[in-house]
Order: sequence, then structure tokens, then C-alpha cells
Amino acid sequence: MTHLKRVEIFKPLNFHEWKTIEEISESRNLKAGDIIFEKEFFDKYLVCIEDGLLEMVPIDLAPPVPLAKFYKGSIIGEERLFTQNVPSIGVMVERDSNILIIPKRDLKHLFKYSHRMLLKFLHIFSFSLSDKIRKVNTTLFDLLKNPVFSHHKTFHDPDEMSQTDRSAVCDTPKVESKILAKIKTMSSHKRFIKHHKIFLEGEYGDLMYIIEKGSVRIFKQRENRTRQTIADLGAGDFFGEMAFVDELPRSASAIVTSEYVELIVIPRKMMKKILNCGEFLGFNFLSLICNILSLRFKCTVERIYQSTGYPNPLLS
Repeated sequence: MTHLKRVEIFKPLNFHEWKTIEEISESRNLKAGDIIFEKEFFDKYLVCIEDGLLEMVPIDLAPPVPLAKFYKGSIIGEERLFTQNVPSIGVMVERDSNILIIPKRDLKHLFKYSHRMLLKFLHIFSFSLSDKIRKVNTTLFDLLKNPVFSHHKTFHDPDEMSQTDRSAVCDTPKVESKILAKIKTMSSHKRFIKHHKIFLEGEYGDLMYIIEKGSVRIFKQRENRTRQTIADLGAGDFFGEMAFVDELPRSASAIVTSEYVELIVIPRKMMKKILNCGEFLGFNFLSLICNILSLRFKCTVERIYQSTGYPNPLLS
């Protein structure tokens, strides 16, 4: 069990679960300069870095635009467990690295027989996805500040996109009514009027929100004090889930755009309560968070393609 014990993100697993995962995984050494560029690779395998440094890049961009750097303990490929049509990505090895390759087919087979392991992995995936989104968001907003890209003829500023176009890229799954009903009994409710700032970028927060009525805009503040819109959200949408998951500062701000908004407020401390309510609720709640985070990742990578002026791989 030496491999998995070295990987921090797998610490929630017990001895038996370590052993089970290690039996289906393969350890591989990569040399600096190696490239994993097969489009189908991350559809079939989950990659976990034991040690070293890998860099994620989009396939089909020449020269490739680095999306994010990943160090020991990072997972790559989990977003494809939850979301279809994620832009193809590749991995470039920056320095000699050791990785674990876990076949997704075998992993899904294990999950069928162990719901407890599935819940643990959903928790692991939510942390990994949140970390990945923060990294690619940094890449995106660095590109938006770069005049070489921001003045490209095919550049699309999110603020210039129509609501329909923005929703097509960033639409997130809604909460099922029976799941929502259960969560509502365990949550508090808040109502805010138009222009109220629910939270600000850089703040620490342990609350996640579901919109019952009204609309909310998620935005980042530009250096010139104007706002860069990330998403416009409506009834049934989640927001604030990243800080809820990883306990890091808010990556963007949220403001009410309708006359008023009614919110379901979920504190982080309620996570254990939800998971203890039974496997059905815990599985659906964590699956929903992972789905939302995967779509956020897809949306951000898609915008990176747009901002560099290269063809959209989802539409080509």
C-alpha cells in the first residue's frame, strides 16, 4: 500500500479501500518532456500524481496555452466522470514524475458494491475539482488582461455574450425537487433586495446557496474597477460551492440582479448532517456538487479557447 499512502488526497480511505484501489491501479514513471496527449486517455483513466510536476494544456491549440500546474496529490481526469463534451486536454511533464493510473471502468465497478467508498471518492473529487477550477480561472483572467488575446477578432467577453449564449456554455444542473425538499428542512433561508452583495471576492465563507426565486450575478472585479461577469444564475442554481468545499477565500463576488432574491443557505457544518441522513441524500448531494464543479471547469476551459481565438472544440 506504499503508493496510495504517499498521496494526501486518498487519506480518507481506510486500509481495505487502499488495498482495493491499489489492486486496480498501475504506477508509471514519466520523464520530463513526456506528453500524454491521447484524446481518449482521460475518458478511460484517472491519473493521480504521486510526486513530480505536470502541466495541463488544451489539445488542438498551437502553441498550447498552459491551463494549470499540478503537483503531488493532484487528480486529473475526474471531471469526465460527471460531464460530457469537456474540451480535450493533455498533460505535459515538466519534471520527472510518478503517477498512478486508475481505470475508470474498474473504479465504477467498485462503486456499485461499496456506497461508502463512492461517497468518499465524491468528496475527494469535489476537492480536486474545486482546486482545478481555481487554477484555470487564474489562467482565464490572466488571458483576459492580455491585450494580445483580448483584442483578437474572435474574442468573446462574457459581458458581451447574450444570456442565451452564456447559459449554453455555463448552464448548471438544477436540484431535484425531492432532494431540494429534504435540504430545505435542514437549511436556513434569506431574502435580499436588488444590488445587495451576498459575498465579495477574497472573503472567507462557509455558506453555499441555492436560489429559490430571483437572480444573482457572479462577477470578478477588474483592475480598472469594472466588473467581469462570470455567470447569471436563476431559480434552482447553486453558487458559493467552491469556498464551501475547499474552505478557501471566495474566487468571485455575488450580487442580486432581480428586484429581490430568496435563497436557501447551506452552512458547511451541515455537510456531515446531510451525509448522515442516508446514502441516497448524501450521494445525490455530493454528485450534484461534483456535476456543478465539472461544468464550471468545462465552462472556464471553453472560455480560454474563446479568448485565445482558436476554434471551439465543442462546436467543431
